Amino acid sequence: MNLSNGSMVISGSDKNNNNLNSLKDNSSIANLEIKQLTLKDNWTLLSELKQLRSLTVKDSYVDFKKFYSAICSLPKLERLTYNHYCFFNKSKKDKLPDNLKLSSLKIFKLEFPDESEPNFEINTYGQESYKNKNNSITEVKNSHQVFENLEEIQFVNYQIYKKRMEEDGANKKKLNSSIYWNMDFKTLNQFKSLKRIKINDGEASSLLEVGMFELLFDKFPKGIKFTINGASNNLQSFPADFKVLNFSYHKEEDANIILDKINPDLQSEFKDIFENTKSLTINENNLYDVEYGEKPWKFKKNKINLKILDHKYDTITFSPAFAFLNNYTSDEIKKAQFFLNIISQQKNLNNVVFDLSKNEYYKDDDWESSHFILLTKFIYELLKQKPNIKIYLFYKKSKRNYKK
Repeated sequence: MNLSNGSMVISGSDKNNNNLNSLKDNSSIANLEIKQLTLKDNWTLLSELKQLRSLTVKDSYVDFKKFYSAICSLPKLERLTYNHYCFFNKSKKDKLPDNLKLSSLKIFKLEFPDESEPNFEINTYGQESYKNKNNSITEVKNSHQVFENLEEIQFVNYQIYKKRMEEDGANKKKLNSSIYWNMDFKTLNQFKSLKRIKINDGEASSLLEVGMFELLFDKFPKGIKFTINGASNNLQSFPADFKVLNFSYHKEEDANIILDKINPDLQSEFKDIFENTKSLTINENNLYDVEYGEKPWKFKKNKINLKILDHKYDTITFSPAFAFLNNYTSDEIKKAQFFLNIISQQKNLNNVVFDLSKNEYYKDDDWESSHFILLTKFIYELLKQKPNIKIYLFYKKSKRNYKK
């Protein structure tokens, strides 16, 4: 047990104070964190904490009925937080008391593990733990009435939830209609005071990072009364601070690399270009269909790429440029023309940057004359198209950079 400044931590791993009995002598605390407790613990003791404002439960197996019956008697509880490894033993036979209410609750928060942490769950055909957690306040019957003044729901490291659900083969239709398991948009819309859902840092770009592009631009739930990372309907375009478009390469065609970071050495060298701006990345591996003969190359049907290309940019980068210049089709004219057509649509474009340093994927490949033939032809045609464009070449090893 740790106690300081009205805050208390109870942990099942603490040899001296590893259960809720220690609350009997600390009923005036304002903040409580509980870790690694089980069904054997006396969860009803929480009802004595009449001054409690914030409650966090982590890595615990919680008695569903006793827990909610207890916390709904706390008149000042404003914040409730669970982590990913909280399990509640909800049973159809258990009935919570009638007229249960926690009117003071303003914020509910779910914390998922950091990306560096191992996955301790077992999800197989016969054991799907994500269905048995019951670690959401929406598991409470008529939750919108019980938590009638809830204003905000927060998710931390939400990308971990999305990633694991996809890996575990969770029902896609249910996932697309929900923000969390058994927390669907229809249910959330019943919360009359709910103002916002905050995913990670609350920025719209975080929805892209966690793979929610379709929700943000195409399938935003209709008729909801709250915002999701500031958005209340389908966005028509990316925020204006996305001023850089990068063409890169990933061996998996469908890899979510929209917000991949550009080479930090490149950004450091050209601070005047990359400072205070955000970038979008397109995977060249899923951008075009190679056509032979006289037919020009065509865009592959991809809503995400088309939406990205609709946006207006100040700078286009090819990083690593080796991917762009690695012309396996032996038709550099068509490839150059395909990208020149893209650039021609960018009316606000001021800079084009070629990052000639290699990334991990290309580290063992050698430069060949064909790469520089394509680069020379492309720059020549680009300057004909946009005479005032600024062209930058960057090569980390040589420490020399050239600007037209």
